[in-house]
Amino acid sequence: MPIQAIHVIINISDNKGASVSDTFRVFVDLNFAPFLNNIPDTTIKATNRYQYQTISNDPDSDILSYQFITSPAWLKVGEESGIISGTPAISDTGYYEIILSVNDGKGGADSTEFFIRVVENLDTLIATYGKPVLDGIITTGIDDWRAEWLIFADSTNDSKWNPGVPPDNELYDIFSTWDSDSLYIGIRYILNDDYNTMMIYLDAGIEGGVTDFNSQNGYIGEYAKNFMFSQENKIDYFFADYYLSNPSFFRADSNNSYELTDKIFGVRGSDGNDVEIAIAWDDLYGLGAGLVPADVTLQIVSLIAGGLNYGGGDSAPDNPDVDGNAGPDSLLNLAAFRPDKDSDGIPDPTIFISTQLVPDTDVPSKFSLEQNYPNPFNPSTNISFSLAEIGFTQLKVYDVLGREVSVLVNEIMKPGTYTIRFNASGISSGVYFYSLTQNGASTVKKLMLLK
Repeated sequence: MPIQAIHVIINISDNKGASVSDTFRVFVDLNFAPFLNNIPDTTIKATNRYQYQTISNDPDSDILSYQFITSPAWLKVGEESGIISGTPAISDTGYYEIILSVNDGKGGADSTEFFIRVVENLDTLIATYGKPVLDGIITTGIDDWRAEWLIFADSTNDSKWNPGVPPDNELYDIFSTWDSDSLYIGIRYILNDDYNTMMIYLDAGIEGGVTDFNSQNGYIGEYAKNFMFSQENKIDYFFADYYLSNPSFFRADSNNSYELTDKIFGVRGSDGNDVEIAIAWDDLYGLGAGLVPADVTLQIVSLIAGGLNYGGGDSAPDNPDVDGNAGPDSLLNLAAFRPDKDSDGIPDPTIFISTQLVPDTDVPSKFSLEQNYPNPFNPSTNISFSLAEIGFTQLKVYDVLGREVSVLVNEIMKPGTYTIRFNASGISSGVYFYSLTQNGASTVKKLMLLK
């Protein structure tokens, strides 16, 4: 409530003796500073998630905001929620001093200090996170984009706007992974064209979204394209970049878009190649640092797009309507991924590390994939492979266009030798490829189905 009223009189006069005055009052309100409760010191294992809900009070019921004064890079705090969370990596063992402040936006503030000790994790199997190197260059390997983070491999020569050699409007691969803080997207492509745009559309499972991006049909936001989506795939976010430009980022809702480029870290490769993007989960969903909707499914499609209200020349995944003309292009095929399969609202680990030594006699000497037997076959064949270490393993079958035909293995597997039976009774005769990936290693062989 006001505690003091100050009377102010302003008088203005000129050099000829004329003057005018006005009187008004300024009320000065008393502002009470917020109070932040102490946070207990704690010890956690590396790769284990830490989360704590801060408690604060403000006598004036002001809206409070939180921020770290001192903190390790792996720890985050929700600016509005005050939820502290983070997952230290194996290399983050140590003793950390953390200072958290809260302020009411009116000059009132409080802070508290606490300590977190991160100790070595000696569990038999460590579930942790990894992230790529965001330098604009997409390479496949354990130090960058792991092979198991590839969610769609596009054909290398299917663009309708690819007139010569080398290609200049071509999509190749979509990668996606995450850690406890952020979502990472990598697109391998080349766009040596000043007029076209590489677009990434993301259905993040949020209420609302946009299904028609043509301005002639009522869309008033940025990057109007002649692209239409189904009601099941309303687009919540999209990224866009022209030749050599870093990506822009937009929230899409109703018939409009809202730029949020300052929320992402995006970097392009050289000579029109590749893009890598990071965005915090909290900036996608607003649930607090490192939190996602339980069991959420995200769906993504990338396109080489033309100008205003025009269609596309290439899409990944493939969509039949993307045929190089003006459109409209109906986009029904999107690649899906689920960062929270255990439905606990926390992104699942993406890397599994064994700390238990297995006798050498029980472990194959190398990662290998054998030729299927019989080959040619009808309708079943056996595929054998060897794993020298534990890790997330995938065995998939593709057609000659790079389209996924069957997923035979998609799980964590221990070292050993395995044989998987592939039944191809539901597909037509032809040449196919089968690919084995684990912990950044990958190998491919060819098989032939004759019916």
